[in-house]
Amino acid sequence: MNLKYSTTSSVLALCALCLSACQYAPKVNEQARQTRWINPDVFDASKHIDGSSYSFEFDMTFTAVNGENVTVTNCLELALFGEGRVSAPEYIYWQSIKIDCEVVERFYLSSENAVSFWPKSFDYELIKQFPATAILYLGGQALDGRTGTLSAYDTSLKFVEKKNDNQIHVEVDNMDVYYVQVARADFNRDGIQDIFVRMDWYVKDAFGKGIDWVVLTKLSPDAAPMMLWRK
Repeated sequence: MNLKYSTTSSVLALCALCLSACQYAPKVNEQARQTRWINPDVFDASKHIDGSSYSFEFDMTFTAVNGENVTVTNCLELALFGEGRVSAPEYIYWQSIKIDCEVVERFYLSSENAVSFWPKSFDYELIKQFPATAILYLGGQALDGRTGTLSAYDTSLKFVEKKNDNQIHVEVDNMDVYYVQVARADFNRDGIQDIFVRMDWYVKDAFGKGIDWVVLTKLSPDAAPMMLWRK
């Protein structure tokens, strides 16, 4: 037997097998790559072609601390007005528009597309996997020591209803919390898609309410969602 011929044949066969495997192996990055998306209930990007936060226009009238009615029509005017001049009863309303402006600005600074490991559906099962810190911040050291997943840490977490494809209503610690998926994009430009989630919350049987937001990432199909940053 010709040992040299046998060895050469084995090497060639192995190369052919590897080449075949490469040709038919699923291309995860290509299959999972998705174009950035923003919730049309927040901002209809299809109507704004200049690609900047200045294209986010609205007609918002609220009461200033001096009793004057003030109208702002874009994010720049909102920022220039300043939250210190907003009357207390309308602060939450003003804050919600400010967050929308924040989303739009981050959205237009993000990559056009990225690899995504998020499930297509935004539902209660996904929220249960959020990090325990993906909850409203009430000040002080309220988030200290919160580890693991949201459902594991907050045993009072309970599903109420799915308001629509991008909004889930839950109960936790005697509060109603609405998790709203606002956008999916590569906000930190690392090639992996993140999600921007707003939390509208109301204290049950009381007058307390507020609004908060987090940006989460997911680094692989099996990885748990991680906190990137928050309000």
